[in-house]
Amino acid sequence: MAALGPAVLAAACIGGRVEPASSSVSPSSSAAPSTVVVIPSPSPPSTPPAPVPSPSTALASQPAASPAEASPSALPLDPKLEPYLPATFLGHPLQRFSGPGSTFTEGGDMCLILCPGEPYRFAARLRVPVEDVTVGVALTDGLAPVVAAYRVDGVAARTLIQARHAIGGYSLNSTTAKIPLTSFAVAGRTVKYLPRNLFNETGEYLIAFDGVLVVLFGEPPGNDGSVPTYIQDEVAALP
Repeated sequence: MAALGPAVLAAACIGGRVEPASSSVSPSSSAAPSTVVVIPSPSPPSTPPAPVPSPSTALASQPAASPAEASPSALPLDPKLEPYLPATFLGHPLQRFSGPGSTFTEGGDMCLILCPGEPYRFAARLRVPVEDVTVGVALTDGLAPVVAAYRVDGVAARTLIQARHAIGGYSLNSTTAKIPLTSFAVAGRTVKYLPRNLFNETGEYLIAFDGVLVVLFGEPPGNDGSVPTYIQDEVAALP
């Protein structure tokens, strides 16, 4: 498997942004004066970006890697986040990367690794500079995020979960932010589930420690309250 180096990830995060198409109006003597509205940056997209498929769905058609192929790639990792980022998922090797929140795009309308503005809105909710937020991701070769981890030193676990919920999670969906979190006991720990949208097709499982928020992406819990087996395994593997 070809390793996805930091430069490629940085290009995906920074240079791969999709800028919204601009509109222009030809000058006309009959044109009415326009009103300029200044919107503070960062601002959520008017239409929430469509989230990427669940990581288990993205890997369903791919053969599992051999043990030799499953070794983690030599990518730069924040030493405090590395224990929270798995090297493999369902037998497939994952690419891992971490960096300041400002590494990721602030604008655009396409979710690639993270949705545009996600670390900025998270930092704003916590009332800290985005440079104080370190983001780590473990993702598939197709750039589908499996686990994301956020380090904000000095912030309590409960506050990190509340901030994630308030910004609407991965897709920054204001309607998702109004859905109450559901608590589950998984591998002896309390995990909060947040749907990505009102259809609850996929979602994220939140577990926090003082200074670190871990987000596990996957299918929603079953009607009987059971969570996917791979989520149970990921929670059990956390330090």
